[in-house]
Amino acid sequence: MTTLRKQVSDALRARGYKRIDRSVHLLRLDADFSLAVNTGVVGLAADIAPFIGLRSDSVEAARAELMALPEYPSTLTVAANVGYVLDGVYRAWPPGSPSDLLPMIDAGLDALRPFASLSNLGSAFGIKGIAESPGTPYVAVVVALLLKDRASVFSALNRARSAFCSQPDEVCDQFLAFESRVLQRLSALSSGLTEH
Repeated sequence: MTTLRKQVSDALRARGYKRIDRSVHLLRLDADFSLAVNTGVVGLAADIAPFIGLRSDSVEAARAELMALPEYPSTLTVAANVGYVLDGVYRAWPPGSPSDLLPMIDAGLDALRPFASLSNLGSAFGIKGIAESPGTPYVAVVVALLLKDRASVFSALNRARSAFCSQPDEVCDQFLAFESRVLQRLSALSSGLTEH
């Protein structure tokens, strides 16, 4: 029996999306940004609660480097449940036909399209689901760094430190190592940075 996840995956691939792993589907918008749909692992469950988002290759390459982690092509820069993007309400679909779901995915992706640039990406950080994502504080720092906006880098670092270092633990240690690498990069770029 074909699951709803498989049906949605097949429909996305018929539209030109590339399935990166068993759940993430990307559609290239430009040299840096892709629209993304995460169906959940195709073939393992009959229901679906799709996450939609954007992937910026430049942000993900810089984030991986600054976090000293491998870069994965399936990592999404910003993502949330399709319902959160549309109206702030989490949505899931039971087994059935993709005919009701695909228009919702399309509408959610259309809502995210205006954020598909480094200069606009930060505006997506207020969307429910994206705002609460543990990756968002890191993305905010990286975007500011890539935009060479010194004041925004420091502001984003302060917010991230508050989020990750409320107590000394491995989460805080990971952030502090990231912060150190960001500050080294910031120092190296200092001649080309702007104050906003």
